[in-house]
Amino acid sequence: MKKILSVTAAIAITTTMAVSTADAASYKVKAGDSLWSVANKYGTSIAAIKSANGLRSNLIHPNQVLKINNKKNSVVYKKTSYKKSTYKAPVSKTAYTSSKTVKTTNTTYINKGLNWAALAQCESGGNPSINTGNGFYGMYQFDLQTWRGVGGYGYPHQASAAEQTKRAQILYNMRGAQPWPVCGLRL
Repeated sequence: MKKILSVTAAIAITTTMAVSTADAASYKVKAGDSLWSVANKYGTSIAAIKSANGLRSNLIHPNQVLKINNKKNSVVYKKTSYKKSTYKAPVSKTAYTSSKTVKTTNTTYINKGLNWAALAQCESGGNPSINTGNGFYGMYQFDLQTWRGVGGYGYPHQASAAEQTKRAQILYNMRGAQPWPVCGLRL
């Protein structure tokens, strides 16, 4: 899956890494990591990492040490390239709804017929600047790790409603309605 960078960013990075050859490796979570990025880095699945660590949700924290199971006596080499990608926010709709198909350089995002206003209303009463102190921010109730994982900067509740909707649409295209287990049914 390609990483989405902001319109003004243009970065091309190529890395090669070797993964431990033992049955299990450990990984210390860094700020901005997600289960998906760790699983991708080690060539395993999110379900395998959750199972090995007894996790019930996809939430991980910086400095948490995760056990990573790999195939015995195998070395996994992963070459990753991130290319410039642009995202065009819908301009013919309000910040709360989108019924357009938005195209980027390498990916097509389909948000047709989704009711972003209903999701925002359910999550936060539609208030883009809400911060109740529970670790979730803005009208789509992002946690900081997820917000940064979809290219957000600063705090979600300090971003514009249009920016929050754009990041929510990127998240939806990555994980569907799963990040909003109750309110996602309203999309």
